Amino acid sequence: MASVYSHLQTWLPAHGLTVELLGDSPIRRQVKQHGELMAQARSLRSWMSSCAAGAEVLPEIEVAGLLRQAALVYGESSDEKLAAMIAIAASAPAGDLVEIGALMGRTALVLLYLARRYHIGSLLTVDPWQAVHAIHHDSPANIGRLVDEWDYELLAEAFFVNLAPWSGNDHAHLRMPSVQAFAVYSDGLPIATRESVVVPFSRRIAILHVDGNHDHAAVKQDCELWVSRLLPGGWLILDDYQWAHGDGPRRVGNELLEACSQRIERAFVCGKAMFIKLGAEPAGEG
Repeated sequence: MASVYSHLQTWLPAHGLTVELLGDSPIRRQVKQHGELMAQARSLRSWMSSCAAGAEVLPEIEVAGLLRQAALVYGESSDEKLAAMIAIAASAPAGDLVEIGALMGRTALVLLYLARRYHIGSLLTVDPWQAVHAIHHDSPANIGRLVDEWDYELLAEAFFVNLAPWSGNDHAHLRMPSVQAFAVYSDGLPIATRESVVVPFSRRIAILHVDGNHDHAAVKQDCELWVSRLLPGGWLILDDYQWAHGDGPRRVGNELLEACSQRIERAFVCGKAMFIKLGAEPAGEG
């Protein structure tokens, strides 16, 4: 407690005791942590406008707030990647937000906030939370063994716990493989919240975050399915384009850059993820 720490700071020397208190006081620690958070938000915001395709990015306070909330959720998306996600949302068209691979909800939380902040649309998250779909066959054996460390029911529970304060009728989750989820989505079948409220989806995607299985075949399938629903002016976020444990996302990203070269309005890499803004199909195609 701060009061105890403050008391001991004066009481110990007054009684000639040479006991050293370890660490900062709780108050000083909080002041320091907040200062570091704001400095990080300020630093990130200094370049976020270059990712925003001419749109105005969120103010510093909101950037810091999102970073703070996201940091409470386990995940591997860095502050730099989250900052780029925040930036690109400012120029996204109206439509659905879709995330393939949700883990515990770090990026889902950010996407849900941005969907509401910019009135983009509803969020669909997809993750089967099953070991068989999490195995990376193209990666070293030590990466493959990580799937055995998870309790997948705990993962699912943690995801909904982390998003509970943000819950609403504009988010639904499909606990199934990506290919099955796409069939539900593209066929126009009802998709509901955990409270059985049907979520309004346009079935056209404004922001697509592909962060599922990183094997080349899996990433390729995810992109072939879901990118077909991306709106003109929509954004694809391809996670781990730069990845130390395999080249699936990078290969698919490069294939997309070549195949969609005439449609690409912007493309950049930030926080190991590739961000691609796609325009309309050229006349006579699609």
